[in-house]
Amino acid sequence: MHHRVIGEIAGREGFALWAARTAATLGLVASALCACGSSGSSSGSPDAAAPPGLTCPVVVSSTNCDTSLRPIVFVHGTYGSGDNFEHIAALLGSNGYCQDRIVAIDYNSLGDSPGEDCTSANDPQGCGKIDALVDQVLAANPAFTQVDLAGHSQGTAHCGTYLGLHADKVAHYINFSSPQSPALNVGAVQTLSISSLHDLGGHPNHCIGDSVCTLSVDGGAPVPSDAGTGFPPSDAGDDGGEDGGPPPCNVIQVTFEVEDHFALAASTPSFIQVYRYLNGGKDPQYTTVQCGDDPVTIEGVAETFADNTPVTGMVQMHELSGTPRVPGPDITVPPSDSSGHFGPIQIKRGVEYEIAGYDAQGNLVGYQYFTPFVRDNRLMRLLTPASSSDGSSVGGLIAGLTTGHAIRSANSVTVLARWYGGAFRQDLGATLTVGGTEVLTSANSGDQALATSSLAGGTVGLFMDDANQNGKTDLGLPYSTFFIAFTDVYLPATMPAFVDYSFTPGQEDPSTVGEALTIANWPSSVGLVAVTFQ
Repeated sequence: MHHRVIGEIAGREGFALWAARTAATLGLVASALCACGSSGSSSGSPDAAAPPGLTCPVVVSSTNCDTSLRPIVFVHGTYGSGDNFEHIAALLGSNGYCQDRIVAIDYNSLGDSPGEDCTSANDPQGCGKIDALVDQVLAANPAFTQVDLAGHSQGTAHCGTYLGLHADKVAHYINFSSPQSPALNVGAVQTLSISSLHDLGGHPNHCIGDSVCTLSVDGGAPVPSDAGTGFPPSDAGDDGGEDGGPPPCNVIQVTFEVEDHFALAASTPSFIQVYRYLNGGKDPQYTTVQCGDDPVTIEGVAETFADNTPVTGMVQMHELSGTPRVPGPDITVPPSDSSGHFGPIQIKRGVEYEIAGYDAQGNLVGYQYFTPFVRDNRLMRLLTPASSSDGSSVGGLIAGLTTGHAIRSANSVTVLARWYGGAFRQDLGATLTVGGTEVLTSANSGDQALATSSLAGGTVGLFMDDANQNGKTDLGLPYSTFFIAFTDVYLPATMPAFVDYSFTPGQEDPSTVGEALTIANWPSSVGLVAVTFQ
């Protein structure tokens, strides 16, 4: 893939303030708080209407977001989708960003070229997607002539192509791990590059540019790779300039120690660096997701996994009732459109919901559950298993590598678990209990898993089923593929019952504690169950 030398974009202010603050907290986050708690002085409003069991000492209203902050466009990586940025988007929203201005493209990560322009009859598959979304965002926000662009993994290659063609539309670029050889060169574009010693290949994967500053993992002083240092301005609300000349250092490389490949675009420590970078070194007020307005607004895309083909079927959503497999009050969800988009939908803050997905023929696909929403989520993705008939050339291949290995049985449950903040990391102390049983092991999510080539980037998705169908939980790693592990967990399904799920990350994110769900034990012959911890 070819990358053009990018035209110069001026920046202002010094690197020193941001580096000094980063030095104190690189790789660390605030002390453990509840998922809706505050971690700084409160500028939000107190909440007088929190549901029982939900603590909302502060409400950061989405309706009062800071419209001077520039829109952000995110490009996911292999096997990814737009929700890979959801955790950082919620944290940005908790600190004043307008979450409806944080958007993401979805593309077939096994064939599309979304950064290329569409110019002829022989255009590459999936061309023009980044530019179309950037133009759409700028048209909806005419006060801006540029966006802030962010790419993760494979998405950084597509962003590099796009910058080579349309750097004039990008104020700042955020590079979340670019495992390419040679390294992506962004030229003169103002760039924050985030990677980790735990990144793919066991080494940092950074982009480079005209001038690079690096920050050591122990939080030491920045070490410029050439003369001088620099840092972009706190100019989120305009595209003009403040006093001060362009910095001699346009690419800032931040290297973490323990973050996995997926977490680089999702974790709280990454959010802190992104916030500081886009706000002239200023610390975020909150480093946990704060409660938003009630009702909460959700919207997103229904699509197949990995090839991201839109699904135009029906979605049913209802509150959980006190009886397993018996729905509570319904939420009206209009059918998704031809692009798979659904919503916006308003739901109760802090309440558990069950989402049943149906394909275009009316067949039940499965059930999805999210830990209760406490603020808006406009990057939701309702994922359906890929198939040979889903409309892409790789759907059958993806199914054969992933959901084709899932057990379908009337006697047991098959669950896919994910966490918006990163991969499951047993080696860092993460715990995931299902029905009271700890299911994370070294083999499926720890040191042994990371030594497995397919899981070198972390266990982003964890399938749990009775792999050998012996009616017992044997754990282990019966199968794995890129970023996905299967482990043997027996959850009986012959009689309706509730199953408790509880997740706490390890040292990579001590701010998240005890994310919990209680959901029905749907048999896998009826449909797969997806559980997402937010």
